[in-house]
Amino acid sequence: MQCSNNLKQLGLGVHNFASAMNKVPPLEVKRGCASIQVLLFPYLEQASLYSFIAGYEGSRNAGNGFDQDLCASGTTGFWRDTTYMTNEMRKGFSSVNYVKCPTRRTSVAGTTLQGEELATAGSIRKTVNGNELQNIVAYGPFSDYAPVIYTTYASPDCTNWQWISTDKSINSIRYADHSGNVSPFRRARIENNNANTWGSKDTFSRWTRGTSNQLIFGEKHIPLGVLGDESTAWRHDQNFLSATDSGARDWAIGRTVCENRPLARPTDSRDPQHYFGSWHSGICPFLLGDGSVQSVSVTASGKLLGNMANVSSTAVVSLP
Repeated sequence: MQCSNNLKQLGLGVHNFASAMNKVPPLEVKRGCASIQVLLFPYLEQASLYSFIAGYEGSRNAGNGFDQDLCASGTTGFWRDTTYMTNEMRKGFSSVNYVKCPTRRTSVAGTTLQGEELATAGSIRKTVNGNELQNIVAYGPFSDYAPVIYTTYASPDCTNWQWISTDKSINSIRYADHSGNVSPFRRARIENNNANTWGSKDTFSRWTRGTSNQLIFGEKHIPLGVLGDESTAWRHDQNFLSATDSGARDWAIGRTVCENRPLARPTDSRDPQHYFGSWHSGICPFLLGDGSVQSVSVTASGKLLGNMANVSSTAVVSLP
């Protein structure tokens, strides 16, 4: 029930944003910059955190406000700027309750694995149920929920790709927001490559099947034993402030549903960056565009879920 309420909170944020801006929120403002979850802060009683980010001036030439990689895989940037932010301030971002699934974070892994401290990768460890978990917080606080991405591209580099198409020839565009993107959220419109000028592109009318059959958020697949582990910056547990900029790629803002990306179980060793899946027995919760939450069986067809993720799909489908 609490997990469902968390997703409903995100849905409320999406609709509050749309009421204020007359647009749906973007997936992110710019490559490696603020994610959709940050953009929802003012609409979910987290305005102080939003203002804290907006006021950042980049004490080590790491950008300013939203025109920066908030999590920074290197030694500079917002999350790692010890001049600007103390561990107590980081706790403020780590205490956002609606981003955590209690089944996963509280019952199984404890509440400390949320990025309260800035650490060297792998330096803080905790053993839970025989699994050694790494509290690697170099990239920001963790979240259990992610926006829905739809793609049929068989071997994507990441789950934040903007070309979203079966046409591999457009990969040369890499981070352009190609018209083939048929996911519910797309990258923001910005001016002169300055993310502080960000604005939304889309209205609800882009979701051609309406809101009640449109998947927009779900619970992420994080296999047993890697909770709190960011050792590769993108494969396992990820922050929710921005995509981790690693190896000149954007990682892990979203997760995928399509025919070749069915739901995963906690025991599945599938690369977690590509999949949705929860630690709730037999189901994975999803948020629909109308703000309702549906518990979807892990045996649900990937094709069915993909049709409900694809904003351009005309297939007549509904969740069982």
